[in-house]
Amino acid sequence: MSINLELGKWGKLNGQDPQSLAIAFEFVTSWAGEENTSTVCRLCAGAIGIYLEGYKRLPRYRPMKESPADYGYRCLEKMLAAGVLPKYIYQEGGKALAHMTTLIPTDEEVTENENFTASDQAGG
Repeated sequence: MSINLELGKWGKLNGQDPQSLAIAFEFVTSWAGEENTSTVCRLCAGAIGIYLEGYKRLPRYRPMKESPADYGYRCLEKMLAAGVLPKYIYQEGGKALAHMTTLIPTDEEVTENENFTASDQAGG
């Protein structure tokens, strides 16, 4: 699945879902309840970086070597230097983070999947 991100000078870009649910989970849990505006902006920039990985305009996320906020700082630096306005980073990064929340399995989805698998195995 994908989302469209409007990034001012960079135009409208088609962002692709993260390759890993663990990455989405890390960003979502870092974002949840975060009140520091600076950290939220870093997470927004990092989320944009995750979705735009195929464009190679932003650095690649290294989850075993950096936190989502550290990665977001690197993306924020690149986007600001390229003339992408902070309002786009915050707005579209928030959209990317919200989209990541939809990727994380819920209790209900896991239960439905377990029931489907159990009935499939019983019948076959």
